[in-house]
Amino acid sequence: MTTRAVASSLERPGQIAWGAIGGLTPYVVAGLNAVGYRMDFPLPSFGWGSVLALLLSVGLGVIGSILLESHTPFTAWYHGGSFRIMLNFLFSESLHQIGQHALR
Repeated sequence: MTTRAVASSLERPGQIAWGAIGGLTPYVVAGLNAVGYRMDFPLPSFGWGSVLALLLSVGLGVIGSILLESHTPFTAWYHGGSFRIMLNFLFSESLHQIGQHALR
């Protein structure tokens, strides 16, 4: 790695911030789709379940951007937003393989 590449590499605070933003992006997009991209709607009330889901998504986004060693803001944002999708696929594929072996 060159000195310039090391200097421009994203540090841990940047990974945390961009991973958290990436973890929340799917919910922001879904919310904007639900209201038709209008900004003059009344804010909804959030229950504990919604808050817990948002915190879990932020946490997985941060963990994903750190574990996948994101080196730019875009990759940290992308890893933060896609890490839960990747985990979902891996867990469902694991359960599928376990089910296939149990049936034999």
